[in-house]
Parts: sequence; C-alpha cells; structure tokens
Amino acid sequence: MSLFKNNPLFKLYYSDTDSIFIDVNLETIYPELVGKILGQLKLENIFNKVLFLGAKLYGGITNLNEIILKIKGINIKIWYLLNFYKVMTESSSLIYIVPLKH
Repeated sequence: MSLFKNNPLFKLYYSDTDSIFIDVNLETIYPELVGKILGQLKLENIFNKVLFLGAKLYGGITNLNEIILKIKGINIKIWYLLNFYKVMTESSSLIYIVPLKH
C-alpha cells in the first residue's frame, strides 16, 4: 500500500489493508497491478458520491446508482440505508441517527 501513499499521479481518498479509493483509473497508470492473478488489484466499484467516516466505515452511490455501505462488524438495517441515501442525494439534509435496540 505504500505505493499509493503520497503518490503525485493521483489523489488517494481512502485506503485500508485491502482497498484504495483514488481519482483515476489505476490500470492506465500501473497496468501490471490490475488483473485476476493472485496479488493483483481489481476494480470493484466506481462511486459518484462517497462518504468516508473511518477505517472500514464508508458508503456511497455508484455510477450504476447502487448504494454500497461498508461497516465492519455491524448488521445494517433498511432504515440506515434509506437515511444514508437521503443524505447522499440531498446536500442540505440532516441525518438523525437512532441507536439500535438489541
């Protein structure tokens, strides 16, 4: 992952142990890093909007209008999905988070 930190060829928005979010197509810069061989990277999603809140805690809307949320260790309920979508699509929205009851 050190190749992606402070690289002048692109902006790095987020990284963790197995993923990166950058502003360019990695295959055009480092074609040898992208592929199906063990150890190579693969493009999983292209986001139109994305919100990073912490390590393994992010979500966004893809170029195919799919909502993708990554929240390590939490079961996501539909209310959170709908509220997240509202915040991502309406720039002036407020979000009210209600704690889950177990």
